[in-house]
Amino acid sequence: MEALKKTSDSKSPAAPSANKSEPLAVGTVLLGRYLLMHLIAQGGTSYIYRARDMVAVMGRDNEQSHIAIKIVNPDASEDVSESHMLLHEALTTRHLAHPNIIKVFDYHRDGAVNFVTMELIQGESLAEYLLRTPKQRLPYAQAIAVLQPVAMALQAAHEQGVIHSDMKPSNILLTEAGDVKVIDFATARANIDKNGDLTLTHDAKFYGYTLAYASPDTIADRPASSSDDVFSLACVVYEVLSGKHPYERNPSNKIKSSFRLQKPKEVGFWQWLVLKKALSLKGKQRFQSVQRFMQLFVHARRCWAYVAVLVAVLATLVTATQWSLTQLAESRRESATLQASFLQQQQVQQQVDAIRERHPLDRLGPLAQFESLPPLLREGALGQLHDDVATPIANHVQSALGYNDEVLPNFDALRQQLKKVMVFYPYSSVLADAMEQTHIEQQQLRETFLLQARQLWEETDFSLVDAMTINNVNEKLRELENDGVSMPDNVVIERYNTALTTAIESDDYIGIHQLFQFSETAKAGDLLTSAWGGIDSGIPVAAGELVRFINEENTEGKPFPELVVTHFIDPFFSRVSKMISDARLDKDIFAAKEVLFNGAKNYQIADDFEQYKKVKTQLVRKINAKISQHNTRGNWRSARKLKALLKTVRNT
Repeated sequence: MEALKKTSDSKSPAAPSANKSEPLAVGTVLLGRYLLMHLIAQGGTSYIYRARDMVAVMGRDNEQSHIAIKIVNPDASEDVSESHMLLHEALTTRHLAHPNIIKVFDYHRDGAVNFVTMELIQGESLAEYLLRTPKQRLPYAQAIAVLQPVAMALQAAHEQGVIHSDMKPSNILLTEAGDVKVIDFATARANIDKNGDLTLTHDAKFYGYTLAYASPDTIADRPASSSDDVFSLACVVYEVLSGKHPYERNPSNKIKSSFRLQKPKEVGFWQWLVLKKALSLKGKQRFQSVQRFMQLFVHARRCWAYVAVLVAVLATLVTATQWSLTQLAESRRESATLQASFLQQQQVQQQVDAIRERHPLDRLGPLAQFESLPPLLREGALGQLHDDVATPIANHVQSALGYNDEVLPNFDALRQQLKKVMVFYPYSSVLADAMEQTHIEQQQLRETFLLQARQLWEETDFSLVDAMTINNVNEKLRELENDGVSMPDNVVIERYNTALTTAIESDDYIGIHQLFQFSETAKAGDLLTSAWGGIDSGIPVAAGELVRFINEENTEGKPFPELVVTHFIDPFFSRVSKMISDARLDKDIFAAKEVLFNGAKNYQIADDFEQYKKVKTQLVRKINAKISQHNTRGNWRSARKLKALLKTVRNT
């Protein structure tokens, strides 16, 4: 530990200096918490370290405590905009929750050192990976496997009002686990068209975007739009598939009107129409949705395959001039059939496009119109709409699984919703995962409530509040499973019986009332109510009346309720009177006095209460008799103690 450089106090001699151009030394500890383990990467304005959160360390070197730390270059940190960009990145990314967006935890400042803590990713950037591939490009299937998660991440950010504004290969990380992560939201802007109340800055002096991938609108510092990220992602798609930049890495605002985009040979005709639209230099001509762009680009490849088959068939028919008249007629019928099939495909495609225009949760119903189609055409239409129908409903179900301490998810309704979609997509992994997650979430909630109920039973003081809390938890369990309620175990039942016995023996009417209320309120069958089987049924009723009587205002001069007198007041004075009569020793007299006075206080008995005065007079006589006895025997000390007791009794 002597090698660690503590920097939690900026005035400390060991604190890092912001005037040094070198990166911080390995072993430096920031804020007394984050240990810099080694330098991972560095850029023009920042260094990235693998670090260890020593507060989160569970073992000797627990990897779960390892994070990444991004530190502004000490030279660059003199520029206020660089530290603001770091803060901007933390504030922007911290609220974005998506599996394909890197998690940023928080922004920190230790003296002159500005840094951000974030998720540690093991892997390399797409830019680095492309440099190691033949011709710096990827096969189509591999490219789509990388680009689709990127599109989903950008779409999720757009739905939360954030435009990345610097999408490029070096900001796409490929992890060792095979995942794809979008990073570096330092230049992100607010989509004011989508979320006008978002307060992210759109001051151009904070932008650090890459000109080769930025849209003309971004460079011109116009209000952010999702079409800006569509342009940047389209540049990446073009580059990943062809190995070249669509605009030869020139800034988009410098492209001459005479420039013509070249179709890569790796992209089909219909796909090129989609990609060229996304690469448009005019924002209004581009797609306004990253998800829409990527979906059309992927589906356009299949559309071209259908057209190619049709052309091949028609070409074959043209060569049939040597056929007989019968064969020619047959060919004409086949041609007409093909033409009708093609027209039907166009009609189906229009229906597919119309469904996509509907709200994501309203797209299921129209799928029924495909039931009468030929199987191949039906499957094709459904296949195109899988991501538009199944995925939104699966996401809706998973988002509805959250529990907010008030209302449980309606698991049966959610499963029914998934089953309706699975009629059309029985082998959908997205729907299967959502269904499984529904079962898991229900089971986890059930286990959580069972554990909570057991703890309540174990820790209860048998109050009415505890009974109601247990009932609430059991109601949640019944919603999750018809028979899923928690009952007290033998230890709790024994503890309840002991408490009841003690309360009865000590005339603790408050305890009796509380225990009776608990047994009546807590829905535990006869496990608790059976304890009252051998007790006079009037006792708990009398205890309740006594509690209410004492808590009432202006009860002075009012008689006790009849049941209270029968079960508490008369038995109390009878017991004290017997104690006085049976008292032989001084300590017995003192004990009788304590019981009488404590009982009078407990029941709030007035001094002029007839039975109280009668028993008190009996006690005075007993004390006088005992004093005379001590005087006769010369026990002067004992006599003096009893005289003091007599004075107390008379004055109380």
